[in-house]
Amino acid sequence: MGDEALKTIANTIRSGIRGSDTLIRYGGDEFLLIFSKIGEEVFYERLKQLRRAVQETKLPDYPEVKLDVSLGGVYRVHLLSEAIRQADLRMYENKAKHANANHAESR
Repeated sequence: MGDEALKTIANTIRSGIRGSDTLIRYGGDEFLLIFSKIGEEVFYERLKQLRRAVQETKLPDYPEVKLDVSLGGVYRVHLLSEAIRQADLRMYENKAKHANANHAESR
């Protein structure tokens, strides 16, 4: 099921980005998304749209499973190594924020 979830998430994100953008599998369950020439407001809105799209996606063989994704991004960081470092940090911050929200909701 994990492989199917990763493929579904990647396909959902890929369908929500432009041909000039790039999606790279960066680690086990981490992806690097590079937007080409995008304005700041559009950048943040696009991240929200992509997360909503993943949340609305269902796995055909496991319809009861709810998908989610933690997205971290940076805007206008020119050194790729620094952009990756900052985006990775923001992704983990968002992951912790979502985990805390889910924990609080389950009480």
